[in-house]
Amino acid sequence: MANNQKWRRLVRNMADDVEILFSVLFFFCGKIESSFLKKSVQYFTFMKRRFAYIVSAARTPIGVFNGGLASLAAPKLGALAAAGCFNRCSAVSKDSVNECIFGNVLTANVGQNPARQVSREVGEYNICIHVHTYMTSCMHCNKIAGGMESMTNVPYYSPKTRFGARMGDVTLIDGMVRDGLSDAWDGTEMGVYADRTGVEYSIPRSKQDDFAIESYKRAQMAHKKNLFKSELVPVEVPNAKRGQPPTVVDKDEGCLKLNEEKLRQLKPAFGKDGSITAGNASQLSDGAAALLVVSEESVKDLNLKPLAKVLSYADAEQAPELFGTTPSLAIPKALQKAGLDLKSITDSDFFEINEAFASVALANQQLLKINPYNLNLYGGAIALGHPIGCSGARILVTLLTVLKENKGRYGIAGICNGGGGGTAMVVENLL
Repeated sequence: MANNQKWRRLVRNMADDVEILFSVLFFFCGKIESSFLKKSVQYFTFMKRRFAYIVSAARTPIGVFNGGLASLAAPKLGALAAAGCFNRCSAVSKDSVNECIFGNVLTANVGQNPARQVSREVGEYNICIHVHTYMTSCMHCNKIAGGMESMTNVPYYSPKTRFGARMGDVTLIDGMVRDGLSDAWDGTEMGVYADRTGVEYSIPRSKQDDFAIESYKRAQMAHKKNLFKSELVPVEVPNAKRGQPPTVVDKDEGCLKLNEEKLRQLKPAFGKDGSITAGNASQLSDGAAALLVVSEESVKDLNLKPLAKVLSYADAEQAPELFGTTPSLAIPKALQKAGLDLKSITDSDFFEINEAFASVALANQQLLKINPYNLNLYGGAIALGHPIGCSGARILVTLLTVLKENKGRYGIAGICNGGGGGTAMVVENLL
């Protein structure tokens, strides 16, 4: 083992030396264009890096709003997903994991440190970190990491009640809408911005409905062929009736039914001239997803068989009202860090871009020129649901399934978040 570590250090040092050499060449070349030199520096910078490996991935089924998972708090769902990871990779013991990083956006009434709650449910970890970034919270992952959300259980707020309502009615604020579905600066609902995205990129209502229907059909196909089996953790929900057996939720609830005619007839949700409807937008949902991520040393020492190698990730930002297209900025950055670009992506590579709204997914597809077949192959948030703190991890878990089942090489995940941000990750399939 000591010799292996010395060898790895030697290789990294050589890569450092080569990078310095090419940097010197750049300096003396001045303004001379040299694509060879640029690519060489990029290559050796990439080669010297230490990579993280995903050795296990799991998620709960996604429950519809006030549906089968309604009685379970977000940390409980997160713990079930994390436990599913360990059950799928018994070679990694719980006490060997030193960090638990979980995202949860809607934390009102959840209790202190939701990530710590997850860790205590599953096993003790040295460090627990709760990440709160709308939608992308679970993409910044290390160790046992993921995201969770119970949109059903978000309470209503009464800010003035603490100081006493002297007289008159008291207005309640919907915590889910305030902290999850509206812009923090001017209160505009995200669906209004998604409507503008459809106009900006000339995406008509009919095309958005077509995309939504295809999302449902793909998700239904995946369930019918049992393609989600490797990632799903069945959830036992205690029965409200005393003495009765628990209910088992083992399928995503939102995609089970589809009425195409009704979907196309739905009224616009954010203005009479808008194109966003309840049918071509993501569903309010409950669920959790988790990934077990380890170092290269752990892979070798424990003789693990990783699902994928994490090649890179990147963040991007733009104005809050443009949040929907931020994945189109983050994805090229992540690809560049991985030594790739959009031109090098082939039909054996797959994308998962979160379907917050059909207009959002279609705009990013248009900007990045993605083959529709290779985007969200097993459906997305429109059909499956969008538990907002969970979705970054969920799309990554599903992306690994897509790569495995279709013998893909590279997987690219992208997601936008409220406030104008977005995150992307590039992984390489190792199965």
